[in-house]
Amino acid sequence: MAKKRLRRWRHPEHLNPGLRLAVEAAGGTMTDLARLLDIAPQSIAQWDEVPLGRILDVERVTKVKREKLRPDIYRQKKRATRRSA
Repeated sequence: MAKKRLRRWRHPEHLNPGLRLAVEAAGGTMTDLARLLDIAPQSIAQWDEVPLGRILDVERVTKVKREKLRPDIYRQKKRATRRSA
């Protein structure tokens, strides 16, 4: 029988940077973010990062850009710089 990995309720300082931004934008707690998404707080407590299927929902309710939530998936567009000759 496999052991279940216990997860502790994590303080926002210990979260993935993108998830931390979403939690802070939602009000500061995972419960606040869960309320905005209309899901159980325990669901968010299981996230190591914002899941692929929730990125757009989290972006919509928190106004945190998807590039900040998951930079590993969404690359920020680099500005083209012109050099004067």
